[in-house]
Amino acid sequence: MEAGGLEQAAAKDSTTSLDQHNEDPPPLAQDEGPTSSCENMLTVVRSALDDWELTYQLVERANSNPLNPLIEFGMSGQYTNYRAIISIDMEDDIFAVYYVCPLKIIENRRRELARYLAGANYKVMVGHFDLDFRDGEVRFKISVILRGTVLSQEMVKQMIGISMKTMDKFFPGMMACEFGDISADNALLDLERPANHHNPDFPDAEVTQ
Repeated sequence: MEAGGLEQAAAKDSTTSLDQHNEDPPPLAQDEGPTSSCENMLTVVRSALDDWELTYQLVERANSNPLNPLIEFGMSGQYTNYRAIISIDMEDDIFAVYYVCPLKIIENRRRELARYLAGANYKVMVGHFDLDFRDGEVRFKISVILRGTVLSQEMVKQMIGISMKTMDKFFPGMMACEFGDISADNALLDLERPANHHNPDFPDAEVTQ
């Protein structure tokens, strides 16, 4: 091939290559698979709670988004009663369970309690504790992204059960930090001791029937 022909061929190849790179990228793949509607999710939650014969209510909020309903109910733990909240966020396909501690942490113990909860969060495999420094409220939260899947009664029960078990495990340490003047480190160390071990520095807790 003559020089002129080589130059023309190279120019053509370059143009073709540029045209290929300038093409619009293919559209992103859309999520496939079943997805629960808000109504279906509420039905599943109600069925799970009814199966446990729990009393619950749909929380009415001013200017609330119908795609973000809240269901509230009470649960009796080993040491105390908890306020439980189920949150459904259809906009982001998130299902969450909150357990709220019935006692708020007094202001001068919140920093030590925050250290205790940070240690607790390091230990738990699913979910996490939050402390509101404004009013001392403590809650445990567990959530799951439902995009591409369907919420089931078993998932609802598992998440409620894990929340209850976790709150019961760490509740005595919370009370020790607040009322027993125990350090966060000592409260966390007590979790590692045998279940039948009694720490005289820890306040006794009454079992809720």
